[in-house]
Amino acid sequence: MVNAAEQTGGGGSILPLLLLVGVFALMYFLVIRPQSQRRKQMTQMQNAVEEGAPVMTLGGLYGTVVSTEGDSVLLEVSPGVTNRYARAAIAKVLTDEEAMKAGLVPDEDALDPDDEQIAVAPVVDTPVEEKPAAARPAADLPADPTADPAKGSTDRS
Repeated sequence: MVNAAEQTGGGGSILPLLLLVGVFALMYFLVIRPQSQRRKQMTQMQNAVEEGAPVMTLGGLYGTVVSTEGDSVLLEVSPGVTNRYARAAIAKVLTDEEAMKAGLVPDEDALDPDDEQIAVAPVVDTPVEEKPAAARPAADLPADPTADPAKGSTDRS
């Protein structure tokens, strides 16, 4: 009986400890380390953004950097329209091709230096004259304004 107690109570196996350490090392190299490197690259990219760079925000808004001030950037999202964003909201700096697709940079093939600028003619609003009520035909006007047209006449005399 004493012999059986000595064999089962040893617990000297190191294999479970090695498996636990191996799983942690695998998680570190497959998940934690690449995520840390991506975060570091994203921070470097956001800090290196300069004026005139076409960017996309985390929300998917495309714009051109007008100015940078500390932790914020001023983006021109449309001609004459600017928005202030945190630097951390910049998802990526666009390449020239991506900026053309987003409409931030005019397509060089579409612009020809010999083409003339066409002036846009101003829109002139002309007032529309309304006919006075007396000039309208009587068929357009209901005979009794309080009567329900769906019920028809309610007079039974």
